[in-house]
Amino acid sequence: MKGRSPLLALPLALLLATAGCATGDDSGGGGSNKSEKDQKSEKEEAGSPEAAGPLDAEDADPADCTGDSVFIEAVEIPGVKTDPVIIPEVKNKAGEVVQEEQKIPGVDIPDQRVPAQCATVEDAPAGCLGKASIPATEIPPVTIPEVTIPAFKYGDVEVEAVTADAVTSEGVQEDGVTAEEVCQISEEEAGEGGYISSVYRPSIYRPSLYRASAYRGSVYRGSARLDDGTKIPSVRVDDVNVDDVSVDDVTVGDDQLKGRRVEDVDVLEGEDSITFGLDADVLFATDSDEIRPDAAATLAEVAEQVSKLPDDAPITADGHTDSDGDEDHNKDLSERRAQAVVDWLVDEEGLDADRFTVTGYGETKPVASNDDEKGKQKNRRVMISADT
Repeated sequence: MKGRSPLLALPLALLLATAGCATGDDSGGGGSNKSEKDQKSEKEEAGSPEAAGPLDAEDADPADCTGDSVFIEAVEIPGVKTDPVIIPEVKNKAGEVVQEEQKIPGVDIPDQRVPAQCATVEDAPAGCLGKASIPATEIPPVTIPEVTIPAFKYGDVEVEAVTADAVTSEGVQEDGVTAEEVCQISEEEAGEGGYISSVYRPSIYRPSLYRASAYRGSVYRGSARLDDGTKIPSVRVDDVNVDDVSVDDVTVGDDQLKGRRVEDVDVLEGEDSITFGLDADVLFATDSDEIRPDAAATLAEVAEQVSKLPDDAPITADGHTDSDGDEDHNKDLSERRAQAVVDWLVDEEGLDADRFTVTGYGETKPVASNDDEKGKQKNRRVMISADT
């Protein structure tokens, strides 16, 4: 590490930048920055009749459910099958058939299944906590069909039919739950001098589901005897039971980036990451990707902190702009600026270039409103984040 110049005080926007990704009004408070086009697309997708329900979805692959995501095991619901009941043919003493052979179908309820799922925690830009989602689920209904033993009648001898009605255990559903990506708290919630002590995403919870058992009682038709002494045997169809089913509750825990101060640098630190927010106006001239000479002290402090991490810890550099100008230009500018910071850290401080991943988000992840200069200045930033 080279010798240090006196540190430049980072402006208030630095810390706000480290916390931020999404606000929807001039106050800097939480809210959506999705375009009308994006919101319309999401609504159309959610309301599409072609959208697959939870039971139609394919099983989630545990290998794809990584990081803070939670794998939810499939629930196998065994079917129920019973043998048919045969009512035998009966002839009287004269050899006449008085009761034909009949078959009462058995029950054939197929296996059911609640597919495996993944409660996801999405990747997020540096200094943000990714969106957490638990998908909707359901247990399908099940019905034990009606059964009837038919009546018997011959001459004056009659035995009435007996029926057991169908029994249904209704299906149950539980909606999905989401905690949106969190990057910024409002200025009113910040501490003295606008210092943001932490960024917090709450836990989310999907309750357990329970489908009650279903039971159809047995049915019995009594025997009878004809005048000539021929016996008509009794008939019985046994009871049928379908067991109850439960799906466990699911929780995705909360997460937090805690704020602290290192010299004049404000830092957000999570359980396994650390993030430094750099004000682009300190680093660059307007519409430029060339590092200002007087930004050296700020970048050197970041390099010193990164050097304390494991040598193989991956590092991300994320660039952001305000909404002035063309969207494609802003994305390109934000990426070039992030790359410029990486190049400086590599060339001037000897960090390993292979550790870095550079992304330009342009104007898509604002931390404040772009309707005024104060908000725009907060949105122009480069975020450096490293795994710890």
